[in-house]
Parts: sequence; C-alpha cells; structure tokens
Amino acid sequence: MAAFVLSGVVPRFVRVRAKHQRVRDFQHRYHEFAVTGAPEPRQWLIARRTEMQRDAESLGQGVTMVAPPPVVGGGSYMPHRMFYDLFSEQSFSEQIGPQFRLDVLATLEHELAKQEADAKQDLWNPGAWLKLAFERLLRLPRYILQQAGFSERVVNSTGARIVAVLWSIAVGGSTIGGFILLVTGTA
Repeated sequence: MAAFVLSGVVPRFVRVRAKHQRVRDFQHRYHEFAVTGAPEPRQWLIARRTEMQRDAESLGQGVTMVAPPPVVGGGSYMPHRMFYDLFSEQSFSEQIGPQFRLDVLATLEHELAKQEADAKQDLWNPGAWLKLAFERLLRLPRYILQQAGFSERVVNSTGARIVAVLWSIAVGGSTIGGFILLVTGTA
C-alpha cells in the first residue's frame, strides 16, 4: 500500500523537476544564441524545439495567434507554435521575436519553479499522498486501457467513460462507507 501511495508523489516530483531543468537549459541556450549571437547552440536548440514546444503547451504557453497575410489565407487568425518555428521561418510571424520567446521562457521557468516547490512539499505531506493515491485509484480503468496499448479514441470512448464512472462510484462509495464505519465505530 505504501509503495502505491509513494509511487504517485515521487515520480510527479521527478517529472516536474526534469521539465524545469529542461526549460532552464533551453532558456540559457536560447539567450546565448539570440542575445549574444553565438552560433554554437543552434543545433542544440533545433534538436530540442519539439520537446520545448510540448513542455510549453503543457503549461498553457507557447502558442500565439497570428494573422497571416491575405495571400496565405489572411483574414482569420492561425495558431503559431513559437518553439517549433524557433527561428521565425514563417513570413507572417515576424512579431514573435527572440525577446518575446525569452519572455515566455521566463514565465515558464517561474511557473515550473513554483510547481517544483509544491511537488517537493508534497513529498512530505501524507495528505497529498492519500489524495494522489485516491485520484490514481479512480483513474485505474483508463490507465489499464492505456497500458494495454489502446488508442486515445478507445480510452476516451463512451464505453470507457461509463466503466470509469461505475468504477469511481464503487471506489468512492466503499471509501465513504469505510470512513463512516470508522467514525461511528461499528467496524
């Protein structure tokens, strides 16, 4: 039981810390490239821009809306993934320059520092252990489907949702019932 409880808190902390370190490294290398003009980090940045875009989007950043010129389909805004297009290769993304990206990276670094501090606190908080263990227990049917290799379409299908709801009711009901029995002392 203790292994199940701790297996949720520790990996979450490790993931947040790793993401924070990736953003710091990217921020440092991009600053080195964009501000000082050093050409050495270019290949490093190119190799990691997809990962950086994914990390940024996981925090609700990294995508801006730009209006392309009429020839490209202007008149409506299009999403622009600023780390995929790290070197402003699209002609209609000139307004997203190095300083804008550095500002977004600073925001990401700050947000991840806060998340890392919170995850570190949760390492020593038994309430957080129990909360995360309960959440993981409720998500067990979908987790099993994902680990079995089913597609996202199957994992999020109506049938899978019905099974997840029934599972949640069963687990939640037994947990509440056990708590009531414990409080009333009839167990």
